[in-house]
Amino acid sequence: MSGPTLLEKKLQSLGLESTPEEFVESLPAPVQRRVEALQELQTKHDEVETQFRKERAELEAKYEKLYAPLYADRTAIVSGEKEVPLKEGDAPAEVTGVPEFWLTVMLKSDVTADLIKDKDIEILQYLTNITSESLLAEDGAPRGFKLFFHFSENPFFSNTVLEKTYLMMTDDEGVLEKAEGTKIDWKAAMDPTCLMLLRWARALLPL
Repeated sequence: MSGPTLLEKKLQSLGLESTPEEFVESLPAPVQRRVEALQELQTKHDEVETQFRKERAELEAKYEKLYAPLYADRTAIVSGEKEVPLKEGDAPAEVTGVPEFWLTVMLKSDVTADLIKDKDIEILQYLTNITSESLLAEDGAPRGFKLFFHFSENPFFSNTVLEKTYLMMTDDEGVLEKAEGTKIDWKAAMDPTCLMLLRWARALLPL
């Protein structure tokens, strides 16, 4: 039977298998004071970080309102509700808006392209818009976001909007805590064997 590894010996010699309090108490007094000073600095850093996240969330909320009319115009142009004047010499065409805009965006995006399968393409042809909403904790800090996938009437399911909610860990906004999605009301014989539709949604960022 082999003995302790070098790593295990080092952990034992440093006392890192003990609790943080026991480890600090085992240090020489001067080192303990330095570690305590470092802990105080970390506490101050965490307070500044909390304020930063809160202010950033407020700034993002401000700009979401500024983005809103631009996204509304985009939706209107894509759907054909808002017409854009032709340039001189342009030939008119019997086409409304920008057909299959969101399907094209996803097929061209490095984030989603490899996640889209044949069945997804059939369904995404009916995707008319994607919107997002930021989620905040009670203290105003970022908590996550929601994605809304808007669909026109289609032969696959009766939902007009599918939602995907991403909740992040409150102490680490970069770590996903959980994700929740809308129950899809599939029409008769239209439920794919594997629910491919939301696979690519997990990789999307708020628009």
